[in-house]
Amino acid sequence: MVDVNLKVSMVERKKKEIPPHIVEMGLSMVYIEPMDVDFDRQGNYVLELVGFDERVVENIEVDSDVSCVIISSDEFSGGDVENVSVFKQFHTKPVLVKDVFVDEYQVLLSRVYLADGIIMSPDLVDLGMFERLFHLTVSLGMLPVLDVGERSNLERVKEVVGEVCVFMENGGNYAEIVRSGGGLPERRLRVVKRGM
Repeated sequence: MVDVNLKVSMVERKKKEIPPHIVEMGLSMVYIEPMDVDFDRQGNYVLELVGFDERVVENIEVDSDVSCVIISSDEFSGGDVENVSVFKQFHTKPVLVKDVFVDEYQVLLSRVYLADGIIMSPDLVDLGMFERLFHLTVSLGMLPVLDVGERSNLERVKEVVGEVCVFMENGGNYAEIVRSGGGLPERRLRVVKRGM
């Protein structure tokens, strides 16, 4: 289980390293629009890179069957949001940042480092904070993906996310990203983890 209070203190420490006004200035200098994560046209699976190593990122093979890439920015698992921009120097696939999102600052920082979407758990924050995180992500042109564990957990946030929802279902060692609702055909992409 994630210690949300510890994560909040980690975010506060990061704010001291890179103050929010600096992040906002960086955001205004990002000239690259987020890439569209189009599950209907792009690839057949999602690649999650585990144990990111910037020394070998140039040589990672990301084939045309990959819809998008997941990179963890969660310090609990040794991740760093800066890895997104390192990956994007060498590859052209959309990148989803996976983290324990507890503050809007993290969403802004993810976009500054060129993330195209985020994976967040609505269960770790109150509904008001989840709504702010979700709408900020959308307003920045990024794709919000909800890590809900299983579909039944979507009920709590249904009013916030609307009809069309992209979420991550986890079952043991197996995970899928699912797009559902809004009259669109359901689309499921399996998540494949690969060490670096």
